[in-house]
Amino acid sequence: MKKRKTMKPFQQQNIKKMESSFSFTEKLDFLQTLFYQRKNWTIEEIQQNFQSQNIYVSLVELQSLLHALRQRINLSQPDFISLKPNYFIDEMVRIHQTLSLKDISSSVFEFFISSDQHLKNYNRDQLFRAFEHCNDYCKKHHINWHFLLGDLFCLHIYSCNLINYKISDEYVQKIIQEFPNDPRIYYGLLGGNHDEDFLKLGIDPIESFTATKENLISLGYRHSSLILGKPNNEIIFHHPNRKKLLLNNKVQHYFRSFSQAMNKSPKNVLFNFLGHCHQFQFCEDSSYCVVPSLSRDFVQNGALHVKVFFNQNGYAYKIWVLPLYYQGELIPEKPYTYVRKQK
Repeated sequence: MKKRKTMKPFQQQNIKKMESSFSFTEKLDFLQTLFYQRKNWTIEEIQQNFQSQNIYVSLVELQSLLHALRQRINLSQPDFISLKPNYFIDEMVRIHQTLSLKDISSSVFEFFISSDQHLKNYNRDQLFRAFEHCNDYCKKHHINWHFLLGDLFCLHIYSCNLINYKISDEYVQKIIQEFPNDPRIYYGLLGGNHDEDFLKLGIDPIESFTATKENLISLGYRHSSLILGKPNNEIIFHHPNRKKLLLNNKVQHYFRSFSQAMNKSPKNVLFNFLGHCHQFQFCEDSSYCVVPSLSRDFVQNGALHVKVFFNQNGYAYKIWVLPLYYQGELIPEKPYTYVRKQK
């Protein structure tokens, strides 16, 4: 990774878009007319109706439209949308972006993970200092990748009456300008639910942020896939909707539903990392780890140092996770290890 300007370590999925000049409100009006026709639409049928009018609506934007419609006419979710059989998974689940690192020449691949920074005006300086400590840790340990698993931004910094495009765009641009970016580190940004709030105002904070520098990479929203060399060395990053269910011993239901929705064999997935829960959990038996929030909150703040080990055939067989508690500096705690089950 010496020649960063010519390095192309990832492949992003192409998303076909239609030309459309329809505003968010006009799309919302059209969605409301669909509801008045009938209530039990599926996601696919809703998209087909939009496409029939030459209106492009991504799944992320459709989620915002559905949320806005529920608020407009006080709908409960089951009244409007026919859900999947298992309600533990978001009805619009998809791998939004795939990051493929093909040239894994070393027997160990290391990366850094943080989540749920919730940058606001009053805590921005404090969190930027935390990012600087993360950068220093990565440089000290020769780590070239830092993955952020959602909610870097936070729209809940103003009262609802003051939220508008101009204020929110200025906030996003200020974060972009002041973010302590280290050009020697690649940052992969996954959008979370608070990042998605900006989409309702016509602002895509993740795309705006990652368009400014070569080493800032968009992982889309909610779910992203990281493939290390071979296709069966897949790590999935999640920012799930149902965080309360995840913390009530329902994680296996979530992963089972996710695999079914994605038509993906769990055997090909090496490991899962989940943001949004604001606390650390590691489950060796179920191949997942819940990432703590970097922002100082009432549960736990910190980050993770991760190592992936490969055999001679390039098959990833072990994950090593070191929790780092942040208290003015990153303090290592007890490491955890997951050994992949043989097929």
